[in-house]
Amino acid sequence: MTNGADSQQPTEKPEAQSGSEVPLTVATPSKHDVSADPNERDGHQSTAKELAREFRWIEFFQLSINGALAIIGIFALCIYSGQLKVMQGQLDEMKNSSRTVAILPVG
Repeated sequence: MTNGADSQQPTEKPEAQSGSEVPLTVATPSKHDVSADPNERDGHQSTAKELAREFRWIEFFQLSINGALAIIGIFALCIYSGQLKVMQGQLDEMKNSSRTVAILPVG
């Protein structure tokens, strides 16, 4: 039987207690990752150039779409401006017609 004082004492082998520790491993670069000759990176550079070329195409496409949307927006503003002028003219006519109706005698 153990008493309460024995449970507070550390065990003789502390490594036996810690089962959650994972051994640390250091990843070493493979032969493919590190090359002695910098000219052997042509594969990586060609991939980067191809990606840059694709992104340029996407940027051009986005600029074209944004330009078209800007033109459509300006066209829509011109239409709305014309509608506003017509509606203001109709409002003036409605005001004039309401004055005319009030002046005419009922008979």
